Amino acid sequence: MKVILARHTQTNYNYKKAYYGISDISINETGKKQAIRLGKLLKKIEKIDYMYLSTLKRTQETALIALNQCQHRPKTKSIKEFNERNFGIWEGKTANEVELLDNINWEIFLKKPFDAIPKKGESFYLYKRRVLLAWDKIIKSHEDRDTILFLLHLGVLRVIIKERIELDKNFWSIQIPQGKFLIYNIKRRD
Repeated sequence: MKVILARHTQTNYNYKKAYYGISDISINETGKKQAIRLGKLLKKIEKIDYMYLSTLKRTQETALIALNQCQHRPKTKSIKEFNERNFGIWEGKTANEVELLDNINWEIFLKKPFDAIPKKGESFYLYKRRVLLAWDKIIKSHEDRDTILFLLHLGVLRVIIKERIELDKNFWSIQIPQGKFLIYNIKRRD
């Protein structure tokens, strides 16, 4: 099956380089322009049968604008397991602010980023588990002839790519700019 992995477009928190996993904020004006460009790029794809999003506004708004630019009308479903990681008290804060607010966990994050758990936040391992369970269930439910668009968050996309598609990739080296996508041909795993 053809899998299109797209990242939502810019928000004000992206712009200020803040952590914002579950903060439900809208895309900004730059994000709206990026979503229009994303739609024009998606228009070049022959077909999109299905689309999966997180439940957060930034993926929903990006999808709405992008789909208005192209002829595709995929069957669409929002999946809460594809929401970004809960960064707890780090939500909405820049790295400098987090360092002052939660220094112990910040130091752990700098040395072992997958082991740090922000106060009132989600462990990386539980986050990864929920994302992969949802991904595996969806992939198993589709046929090899399907084209599926996943419009998600960078962290979620990194987990999927690293754990299910390009196993030898370094997690942090996986980059998908806002409003852009990667295309993979994958086989259904039974």
